[in-house]
Amino acid sequence: MNEQDRRELEQITHHQKHLREELAALERRIEELNQKLAQGAPSAKPAPPPPLPDLLPVPEKKTVPPPLPARETAAPRTAPTMPAPRPPTPAKPISTPVSPNPEARSFEMRVGTHWFVRIGVVMLLTGLVFFSKYAYDHYILNFGAPGKITLLYLLSGGLLGTGFWLARSRESMRNFGNVLTAGGMAAVYYTTYAAHYVKGLQIIEDPLLAGTLLLGWSALMVGIADRKKSQTMALFAVLLAYYTSIINPITNFTLFSNLVLTAVGVLFLIRNRWAGMTYASLIATYLSYAFWRFYHHGQWIFDGQMTAGDFWNGNLFLLGYWTLFTVAVLWSKHDNFIGGRRATFLTLNNGAFFAHVVITLPLVYPGSFWKFSLLYGAVLLLLAWICRVRHPEDAAAEGSYLVQGLALTTAGIIAYFSGHTLALALAMESVILLVCGTLQNNRILKAAAYLTAPLAAAFALDSLGKYDREGLWLAAGVGAAMVFNGWWVRRMRGETELVLRGKPTFFALLGLVLWMVATIQNVVPEYRAVALVIEALILTFSIYILRMPEVAVLGQFFLVLGQLISITQMDEKSVAWWSPAAVIVATLAAGHWWQHQKILASAKNADSAFQLIYAMAVVGVLYFWLQGRFSQQEWLVLTSFLSVGMLFYGIVTRAWFLALLGQFFLLISGVQFISQIAGSHSPPFYVTLVPIATVLGTGLIVRALVRDPSRTATAWDPPVLWLTRIYRWTSMVMFILWVFEYVPTREQFWSFSLAGFLLYLWGASQKNGTRLAISGILSAVGLFIFLIVTHGGNAVYWPNFLACLLILAQQRIGKSLLEGENTPAKAAFPWLIAGGVIGLWVFVSRWVMLDFRGFSLTATWAIYALAIFAAGFLLKERAYRLLGLAILTCSLGKVVIIDVWKLEQLSRIVSFTVLGLVLLLLGFVYNRFQEKIKSWL
Repeated sequence: MNEQDRRELEQITHHQKHLREELAALERRIEELNQKLAQGAPSAKPAPPPPLPDLLPVPEKKTVPPPLPARETAAPRTAPTMPAPRPPTPAKPISTPVSPNPEARSFEMRVGTHWFVRIGVVMLLTGLVFFSKYAYDHYILNFGAPGKITLLYLLSGGLLGTGFWLARSRESMRNFGNVLTAGGMAAVYYTTYAAHYVKGLQIIEDPLLAGTLLLGWSALMVGIADRKKSQTMALFAVLLAYYTSIINPITNFTLFSNLVLTAVGVLFLIRNRWAGMTYASLIATYLSYAFWRFYHHGQWIFDGQMTAGDFWNGNLFLLGYWTLFTVAVLWSKHDNFIGGRRATFLTLNNGAFFAHVVITLPLVYPGSFWKFSLLYGAVLLLLAWICRVRHPEDAAAEGSYLVQGLALTTAGIIAYFSGHTLALALAMESVILLVCGTLQNNRILKAAAYLTAPLAAAFALDSLGKYDREGLWLAAGVGAAMVFNGWWVRRMRGETELVLRGKPTFFALLGLVLWMVATIQNVVPEYRAVALVIEALILTFSIYILRMPEVAVLGQFFLVLGQLISITQMDEKSVAWWSPAAVIVATLAAGHWWQHQKILASAKNADSAFQLIYAMAVVGVLYFWLQGRFSQQEWLVLTSFLSVGMLFYGIVTRAWFLALLGQFFLLISGVQFISQIAGSHSPPFYVTLVPIATVLGTGLIVRALVRDPSRTATAWDPPVLWLTRIYRWTSMVMFILWVFEYVPTREQFWSFSLAGFLLYLWGASQKNGTRLAISGILSAVGLFIFLIVTHGGNAVYWPNFLACLLILAQQRIGKSLLEGENTPAKAAFPWLIAGGVIGLWVFVSRWVMLDFRGFSLTATWAIYALAIFAAGFLLKERAYRLLGLAILTCSLGKVVIIDVWKLEQLSRIVSFTVLGLVLLLLGFVYNRFQEKIKSWL
């Protein structure tokens, strides 16, 4: 404890004493008040209400008139007690001891009492130095060296004596006096130093005598600072001694004086536990040495040549500084120098020593860095062990030595070794550090292992050459070391659950990258893909031996890379057919392993992801392998067969991703189908039927499998069913295109109508809405062709008449088969009737126009309308009757607008007669059977 802490403790104790006195006074006053209240209680029963209005204004409104007289009688008794709770005297002593403390701790006072004086002394000493130089040049030139030194000693002694006197005279001036004393000590030190070296002041010729005087004065400084227990004095004395030696040219003598000051700082730390003092000494020592080293004998060391003597002369002193500070690190056990402070101090000491040596080492001994780095690293590792024994509670210091020692030994290994040897050396170092760190539970060693491992991998990668057998073995060895590290970490964790962990993954990734690059560099291109996929299978199945999921999972990248290489080599003639075949087989094997494996405790999403990736790979390799090796017609058929084959393979093996992605070939087949049909030379019709049948069959088969009652439903069922609908709609479009391309126009209507009729029978029997919709579209397309495209004799073709009847038959069949069903297909019944009736109307009209040249067309329409009405009555379908009415309306319009003006007389008579008869007949029927007809509506 220094003087300032002692004064602060006295102030706090004084303040505590006053607080206790105040507390006792308050307790006595409270007791007196309680006694007075107890004595006046019997005669003042109504007295409690009067004080309430003064303290609580709200109850005053509720007071009633009767208690008011009591307030007057109680007032004389309670009046003396009212001022009692406000004692005026205790407040004064409280402020007396409190005021000095905040005042002393305020920023202004701290600057005024501490920093002003410190900075002032520094400025005064600086002025003294420069004044001495000025006085020497202008006024004291004739004094001679002894006179000048005497004058400096007198000035220094005056400053020193003033400081002692002020520190003893008044308590308030103690800090100021101590600072002046420190400045006087530094001035005496500088004067003694100048007496040996400064030109014009040199009166001491012998360096040994000068060093002895400096050592003696340093000892005196230590004694004074130690006796006064003032770290401030010691700090200023030593720092100002450094300062005075820096502001003038410095020779080797400064190295010795700095060594003495270093010993002083270490002594302060060990004896008085002044860590701040030692920090300051450390910084000043190495800065002073740097100035001497880099600006030596009036020139920068890099401008000239350093001799071995200069090198060893400076570095031996440097070793002395480092040794003294290291002793301070190992010796001191004070709480102010533990944990981060000790670690920071030793790091600064080691770093400064290392930097100074390394900068000058190449100038004298080039190529020797590895020796110094290894030796210094070994020393630091030894110090780590000593620190562990000496300071077992301070893990930070031990760790700092350990980290720095490992870093330097690694740097030495890197500087000495090169190429293959360096990579193997670093790999072995990583293994040794990891094993030792794990067994000793030392985080520093383990961290060093994690840092050394990527260095080994990087140097190994840099050393790999193309088709280099030695590099191949290097990569194999370093990669094995990395994988061993991962295996060791997992083994030390003692886990039974095989899940991916970050640390084993780190090492496994380094090793596998090395193996992958080595394979690519050392295997010829035609065998490269096969080599990678074989390695992938080996790494995958290594899970049963190594029990390392990281190797098995990361090994899948070998397989992916092999697949990509195989795809890029498809155009090369040097690649044999068995290369892509082997890649496909390996991919299937890996995919099935991920599908059925139970050893890895990974999420199902990971298994599914690999299955999806490998299914995509199989499809990709097959596509790029087979594309271009067949004619267009063969490719059209082959892609259809590939899609079917992969579908059945996926269903049998339950490789659903493969079955799904295999439909890519069906997409290719569909694209080929459209492009070949649209081309100038279409393939034979039976060839183009293959993709149509494949698309339709695939959709039907998949739908049947999904709808299988013995199968357990999954979340994939709805999207798969939607996919089957897409297949069926696609097959419909392909069939329509096929009919347009291969079926003559005359045969297209009845072809579409027949296909629609058969599909309608199938759909209605199984209540399948998609088939019913497709059948309706086919019939509509055929009817459109008949109404718009075909003309003349092509239209008046009896199969077309039957086709119209088939459309009407669909409605009757659907009504029979869908009876009682709530299905949208019933809404299409009127449209089917309309299509068939309109088709027959157009057919009859064209027949009459073709064979009878339009004679009695109106009469024909009337008779046809009558037949439609009859069908409506017989079948009890209102749609027929409405259509008959529409046809009859058209007949009337034609008669009135056209026939009456353009037809011959006989034709007009026939038209009007037939139309009239039809209308009469229909009128009779409606009148005769009106009740029954109403019931049909």
